[in-house]
Amino acid sequence: MAEKFLRVVPGFVKEIAGIPGGEDILKCFSCGSCTVACAERPNDPKYDPRKIIRMALLGLEEQVLSSDFIWYCSMHYTCSERCPQGVKISEVMNAIRNIRLAEGLPVREKTKKSSQYKKLDPHFRFEITNIPGGETLTGCFACGSCTAECPEKEFSEESSPRNTIRKALLGLREEVLTSRFVEDCSAHYRCQFICPQGVNISRLMNAIRILAEKKGYSRPRKPLELVK
Repeated sequence: MAEKFLRVVPGFVKEIAGIPGGEDILKCFSCGSCTVACAERPNDPKYDPRKIIRMALLGLEEQVLSSDFIWYCSMHYTCSERCPQGVKISEVMNAIRNIRLAEGLPVREKTKKSSQYKKLDPHFRFEITNIPGGETLTGCFACGSCTAECPEKEFSEESSPRNTIRKALLGLREEVLTSRFVEDCSAHYRCQFICPQGVNISRLMNAIRILAEKKGYSRPRKPLELVK
């Protein structure tokens, strides 16, 4: 049986380093501190920033650009705080995403799953954080405490602040700006009292509403029906 050889692109890491935010990748010595601190790892052990950076340094372009983790990185910066080399891992992941978006998808990878990547807007989160009230968005690490405490959830299972914030961090612009929950959030403030990161969820939802109106998205036709 013939051995399978991986395609190595020696200039790949230099391409990443040449993009604003990606220059720190050359400082990494693969200690693994970022992976230990990664807020996404409890959701799925396969999310490993150390592995992605290591593959990039080795020139494994195809494996890096096809990785799910580059899209799921939510820029919590806990990894960067732990890094002894001061590598801004979130910025490196953003640089890799930009390469991925610029190059597009190879024909053989045009699957239903990969077609969703085209809908992702890596700049969407910054549009929200630039609006008063949206500044705390990137503090969320999707623990779900807010959804567990949300009183709107009693009326509809679709009412989930965690789900809405997660989509915003992923760059799912259309789904967030048309979200029913963004309109239904009644600002009870219970969610943010329990949030371990201090995310001001009520103000965050208001910031998203403001952005939706600026972009010309209409509000839902009727309010949420209460359970009789």
